[in-house]
Amino acid sequence: MDGLPDGAVVRFEYEWGSGNEDDYKLRPCAIIIRGNGPSVFFFPISHSLPDGDEVALEIPIDARAAAGLDAFPQWLIVSRCNRVEWPGGVRNIQGKTTPLYGTLPTDFVDVFRSALAAVVKQKLLRSKDRLPP
Repeated sequence: MDGLPDGAVVRFEYEWGSGNEDDYKLRPCAIIIRGNGPSVFFFPISHSLPDGDEVALEIPIDARAAAGLDAFPQWLIVSRCNRVEWPGGVRNIQGKTTPLYGTLPTDFVDVFRSALAAVVKQKLLRSKDRLPP
């Protein structure tokens, strides 16, 4: 994965729903987990406050700055992810030659991992597997 660390925030074509064309949205996503081989789990980042059944962490202002995000409030969704084969769905940031916004601080990644473990234990994780057959 080209040496990207856990917590890297990249521009990714995130699939929210059933796979219809309208379900995809280019957005910042964090790479927190890597699967076996080239598979990667992307967790979406949103400016919108999560809906009732979504589990999310508000990204602190200093973590947003480190990750190359704007200063407006943003949430890292813990209860949703896309699993793809690297670099599927990754796109360069508009006007740049890289998909990398920045990297979330290690302490925030650790908090995320703990929240994710709770989400998995409660069977609340909605993962969209986009690996080739």
